[in-house]
Amino acid sequence: MGVPLFQEKRLVPRKKLTGLLPGRITVKETGEQIDCKPFDISKSGLGIITVSSLDEGSILTLKTHDQEISLQVSWKKPDFGKQDLYRYGLNCDDTDLIETFSTTGCLV
Repeated sequence: MGVPLFQEKRLVPRKKLTGLLPGRITVKETGEQIDCKPFDISKSGLGIITVSSLDEGSILTLKTHDQEISLQVSWKKPDFGKQDLYRYGLNCDDTDLIETFSTTGCLV
């Protein structure tokens, strides 16, 4: 048996998403809507891909039909060489994101 090419460094397992969000993500300070595609999720984190330029530490809001979830940008990096796209890690401390995405049918 060989050595894996990629060793997972995350402490919390991620779940795959359908590519849909259960609501809209906006920048809290400006109200600007972020067009993005989610790529994975954990209980307290969400990964998105977007052309929008966000600063680490920025606060975003995910508005669903029955709640507003506060998300903070914890990291940013280019999306694997795709021009003008960025990957962001968003952190949420007060809501179980897996439960939210599961009840809205956004998990694979």
